[in-house]
Amino acid sequence: MQALILDTSQDICYLIYVSNEKPIIILIKQTAPLSQNLSLELSNLMQKENISLDNLSYIAVSIGPGSFTGLRVGASIVQALCYVKKIPIITFPSLMGYIPQNEGKFITVLDARSDEFFILNGEKKKDEIAYETPKLVTKEELSKIILDFTVIIPENSLIGINDIFKGVKIEKRAYDPKHIIEITNKKFQKKDFSRASKIDLLYLKSPKA
Repeated sequence: MQALILDTSQDICYLIYVSNEKPIIILIKQTAPLSQNLSLELSNLMQKENISLDNLSYIAVSIGPGSFTGLRVGASIVQALCYVKKIPIITFPSLMGYIPQNEGKFITVLDARSDEFFILNGEKKKDEIAYETPKLVTKEELSKIILDFTVIIPENSLIGINDIFKGVKIEKRAYDPKHIIEITNKKFQKKDFSRASKIDLLYLKSPKA
């Protein structure tokens, strides 16, 4: 099986090529013009590895949370490629890339600005992780629900350890692209595809002036 995965939700974008061999993971700094830079990196990868769109089982793209520009560029590139060749699209929240060290219930938290947070609840049992749907909550709502969870914070997050996290177990975790590969492969096996015409993205709010 061959597949492409694109995550443009962060300052560092991930372009991943999945095959029967070791996956190829390319990191791309999110700088303007992002669309041109990503398209060039993708073109170079496909040429170097002799990748044909006809041989791809799926293309996956992150729905965020992330910046408007980053997410729109990633989604647009994937929609264009999949439309031409009728390749299945798989979507995933980027918060799934941060996995806890130990078993149990956890909640991954990302600052959405303006005193709101994107959260992703999950539970890890052995090597399996069950996820709920990501949602946006207020600071007050978050403070009421985190006490029973291990809180996962992306290591590059700007979230500080403030009052709402007092008395809560916190883990700062790095993004794990191999876990994203596992997730998208499982979604492919289940035929859990998204429509090319409708990819709902989770945008971060613009910083307050």
